Amino acid sequence: MIHCLRDPTRGGLATTLCEIAGQAGVGVEIYEQAIPVQEAVHAACELLGLDPLYVANEGKLVAFCCAASCL
Repeated sequence: MIHCLRDPTRGGLATTLCEIAGQAGVGVEIYEQAIPVQEAVHAACELLGLDPLYVANEGKLVAFCCAASCL
């Protein structure tokens, strides 16, 4: 069962997760090391002083679903 789908194009993953958590009235804890970020993206963000979790993610999808539906 899918609970929520979002497009993180504007504001990136972190903004999307904050919006979802705010609307649900909950907090979200993420493990940054578990989020795949291409080395080139990481290097460019570091050079420009940006956080890759707040950079737009065109063509991506954030989904919250029951663990049983993901198997």
